[in-house]
Amino acid sequence: MELPATVFGFVQKPKIEVQRKDLLPVRTGGDLLIPGRGGKLVGSTQIVCTEDSVYCGDTPPLEFSSMQTIPVSEGIGLEEFFRVIQKLTEIYPASVQMSVLPLPLGRRFSVCGNVIRRTCTVVKLATENAIKYVIEIARSDCWSISTLILNPSDQSTRKIEYYIGILLEGLVNKSGHWDQDVLDQCIDLNIEKLRHYGTVGIKIN
Repeated sequence: MELPATVFGFVQKPKIEVQRKDLLPVRTGGDLLIPGRGGKLVGSTQIVCTEDSVYCGDTPPLEFSSMQTIPVSEGIGLEEFFRVIQKLTEIYPASVQMSVLPLPLGRRFSVCGNVIRRTCTVVKLATENAIKYVIEIARSDCWSISTLILNPSDQSTRKIEYYIGILLEGLVNKSGHWDQDVLDQCIDLNIEKLRHYGTVGIKIN
């Protein structure tokens, strides 16, 4: 029995120029190709590679011990945020680590459009004076949710990983909204919210 093809869509469709011959193209109604590994976004000077090490290998992944990470190519809906992080690294002298994680299952919010597993990216930005973590949720469906900036007083990776885990669990259990009770449990974090306006742009609350 032949099943109909699954169609994926974006609010803002980037063009991806594939540089390998063994990639599987996925049609989305246009000429968008989603590579398995390798490739770049065209239309700007920024190049984003869909490798486990982001930005053509220049950005290492976070070293999480208990949280599942996935290839950057599966972070559908995070493309604009990847560009923002790259631009920040060009402007500010910061060390960057970044990983993409699938959201916990259990609610409708865990999936975009009943087809794609919703993901998030966690970015660690380290300067001489401070270390911050940024949590951005994939929004290919234009879901309204703030970006979180975590300012930890305790730099223990295990504790930060724990807090990120309960924040994501609370987000799914609240059907796509940050759970204030969970935010209040993160006593070692000063948490800032950046609110999205429309499909692009963020503003500090």
